[in-house]
Amino acid sequence: MFDKEMMAALEADGEKLRSLTGEDHGPWPVITDTSPCPRCDERELWRESADVGVGVIYGPYGCPCCGWSEAEECDLEKGGGVQPDGSYLDPFGGLTPSTNPIAIMLAQEAKKETI
Repeated sequence: MFDKEMMAALEADGEKLRSLTGEDHGPWPVITDTSPCPRCDERELWRESADVGVGVIYGPYGCPCCGWSEAEECDLEKGGGVQPDGSYLDPFGGLTPSTNPIAIMLAQEAKKETI
């Protein structure tokens, strides 16, 4: 997609911004439906989408195999999964309410694992 010179320039810009702010400013890899999962190399990444009539809104890419998510708050190792209120945040950005039978079952399983 980008040539080597462009990637080198983007990396240099990211490093300069990181040194100034202490935060990661990329460059980030381009993720597509056929990209391998950064955690487990699974090749079936998926994301939610909603056609709103004037365009399509996309959720974060996620891996159904290991629970990795492009959005850190949805990653099952970093904040996704069963939430304190009993709801379930999946790797694709979907929030299942705590009253949903699936969320109830997942919360019960999470409690068993911590015992």
